[in-house]
Amino acid sequence: MLNTFDKVKVRNSELNSHRRSKTFPLINHTYHSNSNRGRNVIITNTNTFKKSFTYLLLLALVGIIIIDFIFRRFGALTLFDNITNITLDKKPLEGEFTFKNVNNIFQTSDILKTKRISLSQKNNGIGVITIKHILKNSTISELNSDLILFTRDEHKNTSLQRRIMKDIEKGVIDDTVGLMVLLLKHKRIASESPFYSIIRILPSVKWFKNNGIFSMNRKDFDVASYGTSMEGIYESIEKHCKLTTSYIYSSIIKREFGIPQSVDYLNGPPITQYDIQWAYMIVRSYSIEIGGGLAFIPSLIFIRKTDKESNFEIVLEKYTRNQGVNNNTENFEGERFGNNTSINQVIKLVSKKNIFKGEEILYKDDKSLTDSEIFISRGQWLLNSHKMILPIIFPENILMNNSPESFENHQKISIRHLYSNSTLSSDISINSNITNILLKKFDCSLGTIHNFHFEENNAINNKFTFCLKLLSYIKHNSEIQTLLNIDPYQILKPLERKIEIDAASIGISLIQSKIDKLRSSTTNIINHFGHKSIHQLPIIKVREAEMIILRNIIKNLHDWYYIVSDIDTYESYYYYLLQN
Repeated sequence: MLNTFDKVKVRNSELNSHRRSKTFPLINHTYHSNSNRGRNVIITNTNTFKKSFTYLLLLALVGIIIIDFIFRRFGALTLFDNITNITLDKKPLEGEFTFKNVNNIFQTSDILKTKRISLSQKNNGIGVITIKHILKNSTISELNSDLILFTRDEHKNTSLQRRIMKDIEKGVIDDTVGLMVLLLKHKRIASESPFYSIIRILPSVKWFKNNGIFSMNRKDFDVASYGTSMEGIYESIEKHCKLTTSYIYSSIIKREFGIPQSVDYLNGPPITQYDIQWAYMIVRSYSIEIGGGLAFIPSLIFIRKTDKESNFEIVLEKYTRNQGVNNNTENFEGERFGNNTSINQVIKLVSKKNIFKGEEILYKDDKSLTDSEIFISRGQWLLNSHKMILPIIFPENILMNNSPESFENHQKISIRHLYSNSTLSSDISINSNITNILLKKFDCSLGTIHNFHFEENNAINNKFTFCLKLLSYIKHNSEIQTLLNIDPYQILKPLERKIEIDAASIGISLIQSKIDKLRSSTTNIINHFGHKSIHQLPIIKVREAEMIILRNIIKNLHDWYYIVSDIDTYESYYYYLLQN
């Protein structure tokens, strides 16, 4: 009599002999005891189970990928423009958010009084779009001046604001430190501040510790940045941070912050160096110059920065009230962005052109989109379309011994003659060098830093070219009357061949000195950093990008020099400029 185990063995042997294993699986399960008799016992094949499990695993993986794609493309996981941290927790950590809570802040905060725009979710972040057609010179949005931090704000008559304005006027601090202190005050009072929801969606203190310039020590940064547009930035940052720290822990400002007088920076400060660094980076990334000072305008955080021309401008309308006998009249005196004014005014975003419904509102900011600034503030670099702000100093001796008559003779020159469009009522005379006055008039002064924007694919800056031609024109003209009557359009036109040649030569000399300085530090960088990779040192990628741009600039200058040096090609160049 065969038991159950022997019966299974015999059956498997019969199946194998008839080669039916492909259609009828082997029953290779072990013997089941009598305790399992009468129950539903599943007898299965191990290989079949493994295959089924693999199929289920692959199916689940594909499902996860599809769901992830759908959420990233259409859902609430799209990242805010400047942040890489998101969370799905019910209580997001500081600096972490989703599109949903950012949009909630945008809609509920009293930031924008005129509802002609809305927040829009995009593949690479968020942006602000119009919800209706807006005509040129129309108000896009009226801003709430109570939600603007401004170092020269006379309207907010708080004791801290008065103290900061007074110390800025005395030269104790500058506007950068003043705005950092105002921002830290609101960060310290947290939920009591009207800026609380805005501050929470900014990059966090912890984030800046691990990204950007503060992720490198001073020595490493100075070695790697030598010869680049970043040279000296760390020193400037440390200066502002140290001054802000000492200012906050002074006795008067301690009271404003609610810090006990017995507390100092060395014994467990309530405001740490990382808080100070955070404030500096926020001011550097988001502040704008306005009314002679610096302002932090939260609404501009939501508007995407670009190198394209802005389709709006900030307008400050000064509020005045005229009281008569029988009636009261209210007037608004408009002042454009950048004029000297206080911020106790109506602040508006005004369209510079017709903006169609659904079109994005763009904010031009060349500086923030350069390779160096992206590294400093984000610890990243641009992979293509490199950009840089090139600091240029025209040397004091650039015009020496190049003209038959010296311009060193100081004489009285009327401002009325130099500035024909000036509205000055008096004929004020000054003693100054005529050359320096002319160059200052056209923003090409000697011995001062001029910042010119260049791109890898378009290494030409018209303002830089204009200054080169103006310098050369002054070198080759000694008549005072001719110089007094310089017309900027005359400089833009083709000049004499010798003037054009000299202008190109000046430019080549200036850019070549930049290239030589950048090259000279290569050996020192290799010796200092050893065998670290680019991923460990993204700043090296910034150096590479700036060298590429410098080489493209000097190539264009050489082309200009060779064209104007040859009489035949100069003729073509002459008529080309006339035509354009």
